[in-house]
Order: sequence, then C-alpha cells, then structure tokens
Amino acid sequence: MPARYRLRVDNKIVGFKKEIGNQWYYSKDEYAWSGKEIKATILDTCFHLKDVNAKFLYAEDILKCTQEAEEFHVQLMYDTVLDQFFALDLNTEEIRNDLFTDEGFQFTVKRISYSFIQPS
Repeated sequence: MPARYRLRVDNKIVGFKKEIGNQWYYSKDEYAWSGKEIKATILDTCFHLKDVNAKFLYAEDILKCTQEAEEFHVQLMYDTVLDQFFALDLNTEEIRNDLFTDEGFQFTVKRISYSFIQPS
C-alpha cells in the first residue's frame, strides 16, 4: 500500500502527503495534489481506511465507534517499531482488538477530533 501522511507543524494540520510510484505528492485538502512540497515537522501515518464520511483516518485521530446499542471512543495510535496500528479505548485505557479486521471496521466509525488538539 502506498505511503500516505497527514502533515502538521506542531498542532496545526498543514496538508497531506502521498506516494505514487517513486514520487511524493502534496495537498492542503486531500483533493488537489501537486509535486510542490509542504513543509511539516510531524507526519501522522495514514490508517488506509475511511470513516463514515469517506475521510481517511490517521494516527492520533479520536474516533466515535458505534454498533447497535454499543458506543465508545478510541484514539488511533501507530507503533513505528511494530509498524502496526492500535485503538486505545479512551474510557478503559485498554487496547481494543475488536475494532477492525483485515476486511475493515467491525463498527461504524467517525472521526470526531484529534489527540493533539487540547480543549481551551
């Protein structure tokens, strides 16, 4: 799967970066892409699945997950050593192993925030 990242400068999202072939392309909105580099200090790894709004999900996203009467919130986390995503349940602080499989999500998933944005 081609590499894809959300680009940040500190806590501000400044764009996105994706690899096509041997070249990198950049976008401020994930719609129009060009070879013009967007400078960033932090890269959030793409999960390569989309939420109910058809938006790609990235490490550090806060997700609302629902299935019938069950509802919970998780933070997507990426372990660079294991090259693996985890979903941390924000209520229990435990890893949710039932959120996704190789086929996709087991729940309805919607991004509602980012872990790097703190309420004022």
